[in-house]
Amino acid sequence: MKSLHLSELEKLTSWIFSRIEGAQLQEVFAHERGLILGLYQKETSWLILDLSPTAPFLAWIPSEKSPWPKTKLTKPTGLFLNSHAKNLYLTDISIKSGLGRAVQIVFQNKTQSCEIELQLIPRRPNLKVSAEAKTVTWSPWKELDQTKDLSSEVSAEGREPELLIQEWLQSLKSPAHRAPVHSFGIETLQKDLRKKTKAIDAIETTIKKNQKDSEVLYRLGEELKHKSVESFQGTENEVFLNLKRSSSWNREHCFTQAKANIKKVQGAQSRLEILKNEIHELEEKMKKVESGELSLSSLESDKKALGKHKILKGEGSVRSRKKILPSGLVVFLGKSAKDNLALLRRARAWDYWMHLRDYPGSHAIVHREKNQNFSMSEMQEVATWLAEESLSAKTLQNGIRLDVIVAEARFVRPIKGDKAGQVNYHSEKIFQFKYEKKMISS
Repeated sequence: MKSLHLSELEKLTSWIFSRIEGAQLQEVFAHERGLILGLYQKETSWLILDLSPTAPFLAWIPSEKSPWPKTKLTKPTGLFLNSHAKNLYLTDISIKSGLGRAVQIVFQNKTQSCEIELQLIPRRPNLKVSAEAKTVTWSPWKELDQTKDLSSEVSAEGREPELLIQEWLQSLKSPAHRAPVHSFGIETLQKDLRKKTKAIDAIETTIKKNQKDSEVLYRLGEELKHKSVESFQGTENEVFLNLKRSSSWNREHCFTQAKANIKKVQGAQSRLEILKNEIHELEEKMKKVESGELSLSSLESDKKALGKHKILKGEGSVRSRKKILPSGLVVFLGKSAKDNLALLRRARAWDYWMHLRDYPGSHAIVHREKNQNFSMSEMQEVATWLAEESLSAKTLQNGIRLDVIVAEARFVRPIKGDKAGQVNYHSEKIFQFKYEKKMISS
């Protein structure tokens, strides 16, 4: 449905008010798209405050049955209206002067009054309920600009109220119709987007620092082969050295720290790619929210599913490393034999267990949903990570071929009484891969 023009809204509010002035508010219930107000004046009718981001609307339907199904959903604005406006009488529906598409709805009796301000602005619809010096809003409130010239909208011709109502009803029946999320959902996505963008900036800064430090450390290590550690006293590179230790100790320490920094850079770059994928998914989700393709219920169920997907039962009590793959699969690596077994015991039957064949080291648990695909490229990524975390730099040479055991967790059992983290397994598959060291760009 095409969004309302200001002239259309003025006609619509006047038309609705002329038909329900003095009606008593008897029922309020929430829908993910807005609020439904049940009125009675000789007959039952419904005033619908539709906060769809693409085409917010104010509708009035004379009927015994609500055009929106009643749900168990609760909203603070709905609860507040039930407490402060129920059984009051409708005394005004009008456009708020100078604010454009902002509608004022007033319920009152001789002693009480409750006012609703409804903003029917595409992409940022909202409503505010005020009573007894208290205010509750549907989503974070933004005042409308009073300085905008609205003369062109006021003078424009538009659709008649009856036609607008029919178009709105027809949009509810459309097979392609999707109940869109309200503006609070958009702002939640925007907040996540800002956090992830900020995280990317921090990670990129860390990568540059670690790369620069590793270059300095390698150079110092080479120089210490023919220089004494005392010769660096008072220089800018003194911070990397321990002048109380020997030159040979500092040389080995510089090389060790340089390798550690490179490993940190590799981990940060992996995290950077994950964040970029997550940002892309958020941007796509925001587009769907704004176009009405994605509903609030879908958004919330996705969030709950993601939460379950990322957290193993009792994960907080196990020391582990975590990696999120581009598809959303989450991988956990134990930091010790005890942690490996603890992760295995917490895994679900259909999770994947992975381990390097013929080498001791970390166990990987790939946490997934039933029948969720685990692609060969992601298996290669996990195998590479597993090798880097399990093998020494001397063993893990570029081009080495390694075998990785892959089995569903239900086919893996710890050996009773064994403290080295060994397990028995069956129904496994052997995945062979060639290790290729990632080159770090300066």
